[in-house]
Amino acid sequence: KDGLRNIGIAMPGAVRVPKSHPRNHDGDYFCKLVTRTTANPRIDSDEVSRACEEAWIDKTLAFAFQGTVRTAVGPVVEVYTVELFKNASVQERLTRTAHRKFPGVQGPRHWLRSSPDGSKIGCFMKDDRGVAQFWTVKVNNNELQQITDSPFPMASAFTWHPDGRRVACIVDGAVSLIDTVTGTVTSLTAKGDLRPEACVFSPDGKKIAFVRTIAGSNQIGVVCA
Repeated sequence: KDGLRNIGIAMPGAVRVPKSHPRNHDGDYFCKLVTRTTANPRIDSDEVSRACEEAWIDKTLAFAFQGTVRTAVGPVVEVYTVELFKNASVQERLTRTAHRKFPGVQGPRHWLRSSPDGSKIGCFMKDDRGVAQFWTVKVNNNELQQITDSPFPMASAFTWHPDGRRVACIVDGAVSLIDTVTGTVTSLTAKGDLRPEACVFSPDGKKIAFVRTIAGSNQIGVVCA
């Protein structure tokens, strides 16, 4: 009734509901809410009012999500994780960015994505110029690092290369590779009318799929990585 947005998971397990119940649907999975939200969080609280854009952290029983929290400078979207246990889930806040000029996760709509080894989470945040850059936060010690320093903002959702070093994203109208060690951004295509949803690596990391609008219709394209 409060319009709050949680994140849940579906887990194997038979569910048998009495036919007299108003929601009388049996099932083979049951759903469990794993994030905590509250309608009236305290100032500078860790409690989230909205949880969204989640992704599993590779090689773990945990996932990351974007959580909106109330701070002294207003609502800020921070990076959270939830670790799943047999009878409980543990929620942890990884970033605290209210002190920054442009705090919190910002930029085009995107889903948090973990590196293939599960050691860090990728996201977009703005630099002090207001340009959306690619950042990472380490899962084990919460270290936040700005990776790119591009004059052009990140312009699509992103994915990691299987090698864990490179990321694919639309930058300055082109499908681009981001080197997460050097921060170098390399364009792979000419500029065009590219859709912002995602650049997706093939399983072997040799190609990137993307969506381009041609004559008013969305078409899938592929470029070698």
